[in-house]
Amino acid sequence: MRSLLKNLLALGTGCLIAFGVAEMFFRFYEPVELRLRGNKINLATNELYVYGNSTMPKLAGNILHVKNSIGFRGANPPSDFDSRLTILSAGGSTTESYFISEGATWTDQLGLRLKKVFKPMWINNAGLDGHSSFGHLILLKDHILRLKPKMILFLVGINDQKLDKILPNDAELLEDSSGEARLSAKESPSTLKMLWQSMTEKSDVLAFAQNFFRYSQAVMRAHTAPMGHMQPTQLKKESRIIPEDRKRALQQEHARFLKSYEERLVRLIRLSQDNGIEPVLITQTRFGGGEQWVELEFYNEVTRQVARAFNVFLVDLGQTLADDPAYYYDFIHYTEAGSEAVAKVVHQQLCPYLETHYDNYLVEGYSCEKPSKTVQESSSDTYDTMEVFHKAVKRHPDVPDTYLARGMVYWAYYNEYELALEDFEKVLSLDETRVGVRFWKGLSHYDLKQYPEAIAELSAVLAANPGSADAYRYRAMAYGHLKQIQPSIADFTKAIALIPNKGDLHYQRALMLVQSNRHAEAIEDFNISLRFPSYVPPSQSHFNRGGAYFMLNRFPEAIADYSKAIQLQPDYKLAYLMRGLSYLKLGDTAKGCNEVKSNCTQQTCGPDIVAFVASKQC
Repeated sequence: MRSLLKNLLALGTGCLIAFGVAEMFFRFYEPVELRLRGNKINLATNELYVYGNSTMPKLAGNILHVKNSIGFRGANPPSDFDSRLTILSAGGSTTESYFISEGATWTDQLGLRLKKVFKPMWINNAGLDGHSSFGHLILLKDHILRLKPKMILFLVGINDQKLDKILPNDAELLEDSSGEARLSAKESPSTLKMLWQSMTEKSDVLAFAQNFFRYSQAVMRAHTAPMGHMQPTQLKKESRIIPEDRKRALQQEHARFLKSYEERLVRLIRLSQDNGIEPVLITQTRFGGGEQWVELEFYNEVTRQVARAFNVFLVDLGQTLADDPAYYYDFIHYTEAGSEAVAKVVHQQLCPYLETHYDNYLVEGYSCEKPSKTVQESSSDTYDTMEVFHKAVKRHPDVPDTYLARGMVYWAYYNEYELALEDFEKVLSLDETRVGVRFWKGLSHYDLKQYPEAIAELSAVLAANPGSADAYRYRAMAYGHLKQIQPSIADFTKAIALIPNKGDLHYQRALMLVQSNRHAEAIEDFNISLRFPSYVPPSQSHFNRGGAYFMLNRFPEAIADYSKAIQLQPDYKLAYLMRGLSYLKLGDTAKGCNEVKSNCTQQTCGPDIVAFVASKQC
């Protein structure tokens, strides 16, 4: 008996020591990120993830994913947070967009569109892979309510299919503003479960065990719910219409789950509104049709009904987004093209609402119908610190993608082109086969006005990949700065052959054609550039086309273009001057002299124009 007790004591002591060692190990080294500790969401902060992708052809070869200082995707919260139009997107994997790089998620692209109309504003992506509305409620309580953005966009429904029972871990969360539990006593967690929950919140070992169990359960469920990140060999379209009797049977099968989903949506709305946050609901999409589309639409219809009942703004993405296989890399997750399409739909429906309800943030002179052409943001609005990238380089000094990611941030957000070049060169020193990095080297040289070096790097890119329209474009621009007009025109022509309907390419080639005195060809390019709007202001296109008409002595057409430029930009003094000169060329001295005298001096016009004006006795 004494021997048994001694053995049990030794076993218990050994287990305690082993547990302590394991706890220390998990404190210093976390083999996996633990997003849940008990019923608390644990968010990784200030982290950079770089993925080399060779298995999913619809996604980028190198994927850059950054978590900011609060564990979301996007800019860190600014110091003037309360004075901004602040928006969060929340949802599961279709919101987090885990395998879409920074700047290309639908939240990022929506933000770029909105920032052309509203200022100051801040937008972040609070999506978490795998979360249903249960998880959204926990996220609200644990993280979002204290942040208090002005608006939350909930993309919800697809992860709520066939969920109707609250997990014990969620029980603490579901309290209203008065603290009164909304759960019945039967649903409340037991004392033992509450003790376990408290222990998992404090112990890394127990939290890991709990997450491992949840993961194994999720893997088992995945066999019956094929909704995860997968790469089908082919996405085939199906009809979205099924027989009515089968539809009714499915409706009955989902009835109790739909009721539970409706109750959770109401809780999301009330919890948001009670804390001064405006909720917006967005319906879900998936590729194809068949029964799975019909089932998803049941949940989408609940979302629509709840939005109407509680007067909450709804973006009906499910009924608006085109069913295009280019938008998906599996049946539910978006490609970069899909993310752009989602952002476009959300912007089209949401922007006019924001314009009406948040008009104090409108940029003066701009609207949803007339956005500004550029978005000026300081680097502090994008990434407040380089520490996350320095840490990644330090942690993985032999991984080329860490230097590539840091170099791209230097280039894109800080305009530190020399530092970017150093990182791009480091990538090539580690892996000389990464010819694509030479494109970024070329852009860095171009921005440093080192045009011969830019041409050399872009030529190397084109030797390996003659289908790179961007490489042709930037090499053409570098040739233009060196006054090598014919090579510039040739490269713009090759870029246009690859992307025929890109307005700014035609505009840039037109400028080179003008310098080559090929004015009639330039006019054709200006015509095309005006049909396909781009970053080039239309007033500028009309002005330069007017110049080509002027050089061909087609003065009525020149006057029409200068007049259009003035209509679009009333303070365009050079357009007034050129229109006045065109009137003089036509012999209309009254109109011509009036406009020329107002806009022409020896300093602004030069001696030749001054002499011409004098000859007309203005």
